[in-house]
Amino acid sequence: MTDAERARELGLRFYVATKEKQGARWSTFFESGDLEEALRAGREKSAFEVAVFVATASGGFVYWTSRSPDVFNASVLVRDGI
Repeated sequence: MTDAERARELGLRFYVATKEKQGARWSTFFESGDLEEALRAGREKSAFEVAVFVATASGGFVYWTSRSPDVFNASVLVRDGI
């Protein structure tokens, strides 16, 4: 099962945010229930750092960041703790 399929199965929400400089706060600019759509939006955005977060009741966890564009945190796509 792919990450996108697992995310759809679990009904997860994703939000894409940017940081304009080191130490700045994240600013959300896009939200979606589709992981592939969120990744596409994140990759197209230009900023100091861009990240795709998995939304949870207590905040969110980083799934992908432009600082390590080839790394995906699939471990956050589990129901336990979300």
